Amino acid sequence: MLQNHSIILWRKSDDPRKTFKQIAEEAFVTLSVFQNFPRQFRPNYIAISSVEKFQEVKWNYENFEKILREGINKENNKTFENLGYSIQMFSSLIDVESFSIQLRVGNKESIFYNTLVVEIPNTMNMLDLNNAELISDLFNQLAQGFVPFWGCVSNKAMMRKYKRYLINGKPTTVHWLNYWGEDIQKVIGHEYIKDTLEKYSDISFERNIFKIQKKSFDIEDHVSMEFHHDVEKMLRLGI
Repeated sequence: MLQNHSIILWRKSDDPRKTFKQIAEEAFVTLSVFQNFPRQFRPNYIAISSVEKFQEVKWNYENFEKILREGINKENNKTFENLGYSIQMFSSLIDVESFSIQLRVGNKESIFYNTLVVEIPNTMNMLDLNNAELISDLFNQLAQGFVPFWGCVSNKAMMRKYKRYLINGKPTTVHWLNYWGEDIQKVIGHEYIKDTLEKYSDISFERNIFKIQKKSFDIEDHVSMEFHHDVEKMLRLGI
């Protein structure tokens, strides 16, 4: 079975006083993390929706600021600045090899999130330790820059069971890699997190990243999914 993976980071709405320049500078610093990785990871192209084409991107702040400004939320030619700016970038023009990087920032409405979603190409097997190490490093660097309240590296095949990532602010399950801000830690329960870390010495929890193992869970492997269930049960999730 094909097991697609995504990096998902959710941050709460921005301070209404934050300027576009602050929004753009912060977003540029976060996405510049990709420049620490091979070219096949990087945001090399941007979609131009009006003509259904792709434009190669020269990575510098001036170009990025222009791209982001053009991504202001619009509906019927009316702009909604408080809903922020959205862009989608790609690492390659070959679909099966491309990372898709979807960014939404500058949202100031409390009912919506600012988000960063990275779709990992199917050609990158997350059961391979070398690939998993690269994605773990990318997740860590993006999370420290974006500073979400919650995030994960999601196995989409596994998520079919849960449908949603959060219900009433609580994670529906635990993933191979998780980012839990203080609010998420509270709703899960610090005591359950502590008990889980004491029981499973290989699980780490540093800089808000709860890392269960070195690679993704394999939904076709009984042992892997039994371990997932055991950790989920310890954290009182999935119930």
